[in-house]
Amino acid sequence: MLKQDDGIRWTDVLCIPIALALTYLLGQWLSRPIATTLALVASLLFFSLFERREGNRKKFIIAILVGAITAFTVAALFNWAP
Repeated sequence: MLKQDDGIRWTDVLCIPIALALTYLLGQWLSRPIATTLALVASLLFFSLFERREGNRKKFIIAILVGAITAFTVAALFNWAP
């Protein structure tokens, strides 16, 4: 069994500000829920290039899709502005 590393990495620290900046930029042209969702998915995919993945790709893609659906639902239903 592999030992999990639960520490915070530099990619975790940069992911949220990058997603917020992308949300602002994409919000100029797209609606807020779509901009929030695209910014989240783009930042997660970009920063996943710098991390090791011990799991399989199917679980990784499912996790990103569930995160995107959740972000879109919260942004659309509750008018959540990041």
